[in-house]
Amino acid sequence: MAFAAGVYIRNNGHFSEFIISGMAESIVSVSEGESRMVVELTTPLSADAAGSFNDPFIKSLSVDGRMVTLSFFPNTDYTLSRSKGDILITAARKKTSDDIQLGYGIEQPLIKSTDRILADKNAEEVLGMMDDAMAEEDLPYALSLAENFLNSGIEGYYRQEGLFRMGMIYFKMGEQSDDNYIFAARIFDDFLKQYPDSFRKKDVLIKTAEAKELAMLYSEAVFSYNNIIKSLRDRDIRKMSYERIAEIYSKSGQYVQAIDAHENVIYNFPETFTIQTAKIGMLHAKRKDFDLAYKTFLTVLDHKEELGLLGAEELYTMGEVLSSRNKFGVAREAFEKVYSLYPSDELADMSMYRSAIMLEKENKGDAVDARLDICRQVYKEKKGGLLCAVMFARRHIEEKMPEEWETALESALNSDDLDIRAEAELVLIKAFFKQNKYEDADKRVENFIRKNFTSDHLPEVYDIRQQITLTKAKDAYSKSNYALAQQLIEGMLEVFPDTKHKREALEILQDIRFGDIRDRFAAGQYKETIDDLTKFLLENDDLINPDKWVAMLEEAKFAYAQELYQQGHLTDAVIAASEYRVSFPEGAHLTEASNIQKDAISITIDDYYEKNEFINIIGLNEQNSDFIQNGGDRIFRDKVKSITAFSLFKMGMKDQSLTMLNQVEDKQNPYYLMTAIMLDQLKTDVSPDVFTDNMMGFLVQELENTRPDYLIELLKKYTNNKAYAAQKMYSISKDVFDDLKRESILFDLTQKLDRDEGTRFDGYEEVYLDTGISYYKRNNFENAATALEKFKLQYSPRDEKRAEGLYYLGKTYRKMQGKDEQAVNALMELLESVPGSVYASAARSELEEIKWRKNLTK
Repeated sequence: MAFAAGVYIRNNGHFSEFIISGMAESIVSVSEGESRMVVELTTPLSADAAGSFNDPFIKSLSVDGRMVTLSFFPNTDYTLSRSKGDILITAARKKTSDDIQLGYGIEQPLIKSTDRILADKNAEEVLGMMDDAMAEEDLPYALSLAENFLNSGIEGYYRQEGLFRMGMIYFKMGEQSDDNYIFAARIFDDFLKQYPDSFRKKDVLIKTAEAKELAMLYSEAVFSYNNIIKSLRDRDIRKMSYERIAEIYSKSGQYVQAIDAHENVIYNFPETFTIQTAKIGMLHAKRKDFDLAYKTFLTVLDHKEELGLLGAEELYTMGEVLSSRNKFGVAREAFEKVYSLYPSDELADMSMYRSAIMLEKENKGDAVDARLDICRQVYKEKKGGLLCAVMFARRHIEEKMPEEWETALESALNSDDLDIRAEAELVLIKAFFKQNKYEDADKRVENFIRKNFTSDHLPEVYDIRQQITLTKAKDAYSKSNYALAQQLIEGMLEVFPDTKHKREALEILQDIRFGDIRDRFAAGQYKETIDDLTKFLLENDDLINPDKWVAMLEEAKFAYAQELYQQGHLTDAVIAASEYRVSFPEGAHLTEASNIQKDAISITIDDYYEKNEFINIIGLNEQNSDFIQNGGDRIFRDKVKSITAFSLFKMGMKDQSLTMLNQVEDKQNPYYLMTAIMLDQLKTDVSPDVFTDNMMGFLVQELENTRPDYLIELLKKYTNNKAYAAQKMYSISKDVFDDLKRESILFDLTQKLDRDEGTRFDGYEEVYLDTGISYYKRNNFENAATALEKFKLQYSPRDEKRAEGLYYLGKTYRKMQGKDEQAVNALMELLESVPGSVYASAARSELEEIKWRKNLTK
């Protein structure tokens, strides 16, 4: 197609050529855009031309004096060359590096005439077969086709296409062997030498650089990328080339050159400042110049909004450098971005682990545990996940038995990574030690030392061994095995002469001489010790140091009273504590003995009350009348007198009861108030928060059957233990037969449960169930649905209770206009979650009726 003298275009279906005859030496400049080329000439063309035409690649042409402008269709690639004095612009479909179905757009056709290009159909067929074989990954066959094609003597355009494909085939085969990348690079280099003005030049330049980089021919790859920078105008490709040069220097360990290369990227492409600066910071860290790395990363943080653009390695290195400077918050954010942005990256698991460590440094305990729990599940077999599992165990070491932790940490203990295994072993050593399983702990210490003799944890392990030895020695000493205790301590000091436990160890050795005296006492035989000491003191008047023996007797008598109290022998504890007080009126444990006597009487009287053994309460008061009148504190005295008064009342001795109650000193004393309420003697309102849970229990036990309305009001105002109060209100509601009153109690309860989580007790969800059913029975379907939905949401066990709730929820929705779908959902959920329920049959009936009614309306 001709436009003006010396300007014409021709197309062969695969590419187009635009020619300006004899003007090759007249080019002043060439400007290229995404889809446009402008050629400026020294000499104006003889005629102007403009227009669009039917060409698959060139959209339009404009000739305006010295300016020639061509517009191209999208996805079109083009190149300008000089051919025999002519300007030749070739355009064809744009190719990507992974596009196997290559076009045939190379500048030199097989046959040229003045107005058309002739194609070689056989050659095109072979090229098509190569493309198909490459697309199907049949690379050996594709290579065979390419070799035969090139050996056939084909020339010109089709030889270029064949040579290019052979390079691509070897490039793809590089995944099998690096040698193939080398062959690909050689072919692409040959291509550029043979066809320096080829339409494929851009693709070949990129591929030869990539092939050399993948073949680890780094110097040649850098040269090739520099060649791309010099040869091509495409900004993105040039930017990629600058970046690849920097990465090549980095991965080849040439960090100084890599830093210079990254700075060169910033200089030429300022918009990459944050990304490239982060890479520079990472390189400083690799060079162990952590001061400069830290300063560099601080610069990156000035552009915090762009952190999401950084790669996983840069973010991880930033986190490590910042954490080393105690910048735990920003370090954690860097680690968090790694696994958030790159969850499959090889650094993701360690990043989550390191973020947990940062949270621990920030004293965010709950967040640490949550992070560790997620990490050990998501990355359970990776290093970070295993370390998170170990760290979680360390933080919760006392919550499980050592054997359980051993099972939980099995993967870590069997890891090939020495650090992971050492961390896990250390946790187990500590677990056995804290559970007093010293033999197991010591065996693991020995195993740790043998397997991890270079570990950084060795000092800590040695310290645990010393603690184990000390604990064993103390145990031997307490059991009067003084020979063993001495042997253990001396052995420890020989191995660890400068131990930080030296003072404690020497103290044990020096005390062994006195150890025989404490045999029975140390063995816990306090009654026998008292008998022996009493006899010894009576039979020996010439004691050298009698105070020691008297002191031992005092300790033994107190220990015996304490032992009886701790073992629950409260009646005997009262007697033993009383004997101590009489024997040692100024004893060191006088206050404690009085407290034992007081607490034993108090607990015993509580026990008698719970068992309704009122006669025993009266007897206990009489046996300890002097102590009750003068010992303990006023609260204790008022409590005993108040409960004794109640017991007298229960035994029919009302006058004695009132007399005893009148002896209470503080009329606002909660025990007085409790007894006065029980005796119905209190005429004024009382705040129930003055009562302890135990006292409130007494009131509930006494009033729930005799004065339930009064008890309900007390419980409504009881805030010391909101859950207990709510539970008791709910329990009482079950025995209320007045529907309105019961509904009122349940309504109050649901309000409390909704407003205050502190009122929720085990099984509180059933309040919503009962409330919903109660509303349902009174045809209050809106409130019934609300309550039953809350029950469904909060009650998760798949049992009869859930089935009942779902059943009534379905029936409730059936009663409501336009809620059949919700009814079906509830009933279907019942059948799916609790298919064996007694409500299942009724649910099926309801569903069948809904279906029947629905069919009636069709």
